[in-house]
Amino acid sequence: MIERIGRATWIAALVASVALVLFAYARLPSNIPTHFDINFKPDNYGPKWTLLVLPLVQIALSIGLSLTKRLPITWNSMYDPNKPEEAPRIRALTSAIVESATALTGVVFLAIEIAIVRVAGLH
Repeated sequence: MIERIGRATWIAALVASVALVLFAYARLPSNIPTHFDINFKPDNYGPKWTLLVLPLVQIALSIGLSLTKRLPITWNSMYDPNKPEEAPRIRALTSAIVESATALTGVVFLAIEIAIVRVAGLH
């Protein structure tokens, strides 16, 4: 169940990210904020094409996180090989953690894109 919610959240965030980029790109100024300080003030600017990179990074991170689920259970969890009955529970827990991390990554990247577009002057 957690895996489905995580995957759906990630897909929704990715679709929203791509839609935001497609909608806003032509209206953005040539330089957009690319970094924010602790007070959420832009402290670095770059070309607007950098906004296109965020969905690609989001996809790459998702692929990387998904690959960790395919590693042997002894490599990516604290599985005790002397207790094989633990394997299904540990695998399910690992999968839930990976899907949750993927969903959180998608939401964070969407929030960053929204902040960039808002600060760049599009509301």
